[in-house]
Amino acid sequence: GPITAEELGEFEGALAEAAAVATGVLLIGSLPHGAPKNYFRQLLTHVRCPVILDIRGPELLAALEDRPTVIKPNREEIEQTLGALIRTDEHMRDAVAELQRRGARGVVATSGAGDVWVAVGPEIHCISPPSIAAVVNPIGCGDCVAAGIAWGLANGGDLIAAVDIGLQTAAKNLQTLLPSDFDGRREQLARR
Repeated sequence: GPITAEELGEFEGALAEAAAVATGVLLIGSLPHGAPKNYFRQLLTHVRCPVILDIRGPELLAALEDRPTVIKPNREEIEQTLGALIRTDEHMRDAVAELQRRGARGVVATSGAGDVWVAVGPEIHCISPPSIAAVVNPIGCGDCVAAGIAWGLANGGDLIAAVDIGLQTAAKNLQTLLPSDFDGRREQLARR
């Protein structure tokens, strides 16, 4: 059934408590049935550290008013949010610029195995993700990109470097049967 106002309040309280000591906050996904469209924006009132949003539609448009640090929608989510088809690189540039105009300080626009568009201030960069010889399972790759960005920013990297970490994390995810079934720390130590 629909989520209750009491449940939404409990979650908001828990997020506020965690955000008070966090170095970064990452909000991903869709709102449950019964949640108001401005709920993510409501949550952002409790966040003073960098925030990354991987959301779409009216929820994203409402949250943009709070000037999130980074948003990470994919091409289809941007189309849904802005009500415009993105068929060319110029369309993507225009859409990314529009999301910034509406409040996003940074934009990371993914497109599956395609290029990733990253906007930082007035600059828009196009980054090619790593090529993967054998894709096992793409489920969770967008979440891995967002998590890698969050980790990179929380550890002092700029957005371009953080996106690279996110893309490397998604590339690892593509090679696992279960989503995010790897330990990047263990693999990093093994390479040393």
